[in-house]
This record gives sequence, C-alpha cells and structure tokens, in this order.
Amino acid sequence: MLRIGICFLALLALAGCESMNWKTPGDYFAHMRVSPPTEKKLSVCHGYGCKYRTAVTLSRKDLKDIGRVLKAKSKQDNAKAERKRIADAVALIERKVGPVVGSDKDLGQLQLKMAGHRGQQDCVDEATNTTSYLLLMQENGLLKHHKVKKPSGRGFFLDGRWQHFSAVVEDTDAHTDWVVDSWPRDNGKLPVVMPLKTWMSDYDNYADS
Repeated sequence: MLRIGICFLALLALAGCESMNWKTPGDYFAHMRVSPPTEKKLSVCHGYGCKYRTAVTLSRKDLKDIGRVLKAKSKQDNAKAERKRIADAVALIERKVGPVVGSDKDLGQLQLKMAGHRGQQDCVDEATNTTSYLLLMQENGLLKHHKVKKPSGRGFFLDGRWQHFSAVVEDTDAHTDWVVDSWPRDNGKLPVVMPLKTWMSDYDNYADS
C-alpha cells in the first residue's frame, strides 16, 4: 500500500499519464500542444509528459524505408498481416528518430529514477509519438486495412492501478480497435499490438495478439 502511495505521489509530481479528454487525434495534439505530423515532419515527445518536443524531418530515404516495410510482399493481404507490418514500421521509425532526439537508449515501462531525463519516455510520450508515426503512415497512403484513432487510456490512481495511454488503430475490415503500445519495450523494439478491449483490462500481459 505504501508503494502504491509513493508511486501515486510521484506520478502526480511528474505530471505523467494525466487525465485527458479528446475526440480525435487532432484534438489530442491540440491538447498536448504538440504539432501534428505531416507527410515527412514529426514532433517527437520525450522527457515524460512531452516535457521536451523535438522536430524531426524524415529524409526521402527514411520514407522509402518505411514504405518498403509497409508494402512488403506477403502471401496474406489482410488486417492481421498489416498489423505486423505496422509494428515493424513503428520500431523502425523509433530507431531512426532516437539518435536525433536522444531517446535511442529509452528503456521500456516506468523508470521513476529517470523521470524527466531527456532520453527517457513515459506512456504519454510514447502514445503521442506512436500516434504521430501512425498518422505519418496514413498521410503517405501506406495503411490499407487500418485507420488511426485517438489515443486511449485505462486505469486511475485511486483504483490501485496506474493510468496508462496508448496509440490506437481501427481495423477497418472488422471494425475493431487495436492498441499499438510502444511503452512496455525499449526504444526500437516491436510495440505491443493487441485488441483494445483486452488491453483495457489486462494490465500484466504484454504479449502480442
């Protein structure tokens, strides 16, 4: 109980995964005062709670590499296969922008001792960045079976569970929502991809679906 109380106070002090209300990705970016992505430009959050925002312009080669991942030939042309490619593309973008913003050594999950460190990212940073990366894919016409939605949140401090946020995409074939959660894993590793409904209630399972 003491540990929960300490973490509760620490997270409040950090202004980490705070309560937010939004309806669209655009509303979310406006609330966070973060520039939404364009076809090649990103505003990357780091330092916990988007304390720092670094502008990154992807090169023509970067965009070509991302497109190659998402357009990779596969025997399966469906939403499930595309989610695997989305995860690969998110990890690739993290590896490309990491050295620029200093987050290439970012460790997964909550690192209280590194809170506020420019190279570390919390769930707000990760949800914001991953949503940006997904929108960049969408802006470049690289998503065939999915549509980027607003980030989603779960938990509340007073129920004994930490708040957490993640980027979300909609499977436009099945009309189901999926999280693309980069927070549990280190920078450049594959994000967790699972049904939003499962993610909302399963706090301990970081296995992909």
